[in-house]
Amino acid sequence: MKTLYSTGDSSLTVLKNLGTLLYYVTEYKEARDYMVKALKLDSLNPELNYIYGLCLVNTNQKRLGISYFFRAIALMIPNPVSLSVIYEQIALTYRELGDYSLSLTYYENAYSSNPDNKLILISIASIYEKNLKNKETAYAKYQMFLDELSKMKMPDDTYKAHELLYQKGEAEKALKRLKEELFFENKLK
Repeated sequence: MKTLYSTGDSSLTVLKNLGTLLYYVTEYKEARDYMVKALKLDSLNPELNYIYGLCLVNTNQKRLGISYFFRAIALMIPNPVSLSVIYEQIALTYRELGDYSLSLTYYENAYSSNPDNKLILISIASIYEKNLKNKETAYAKYQMFLDELSKMKMPDDTYKAHELLYQKGEAEKALKRLKEELFFENKLK
């Protein structure tokens, strides 16, 4: 790709692919530069706006990155799974910024957009437990994850199935730990 660009091919396809590839090999600043050039050619492309947002988030321009995630959402034909992925990234970024309230809002939006992704419930429970120190709500969210998991068929995708089973074990450990803590705090209902 760089060869094409260095020979003068600055088409949208080359710029977009080069920026995306550089992002995925963690060359965020260089990727950002190519995405800026690509956006000058097609500022209404939701994927370009999303990848550019990711580049910004990874070059310590998190709030500006979030604005490009919103721009990507506004430009998209609503696809619930894609929307959920973007909402999750917004939630994760707000969590990294320490804004747990907004993080929870966007995890909830992600889950509403794609309720098949039960792993989002683990992220929500984790924020309540680790960041907000709200043991009762964390307990309820971990239990909700386990209840939802028990109703679903395991995916054929081995990686996804393994991740769900791993998180099931983690949720069970968290429930046991929280139950003990709540018991000793006289908050167990």
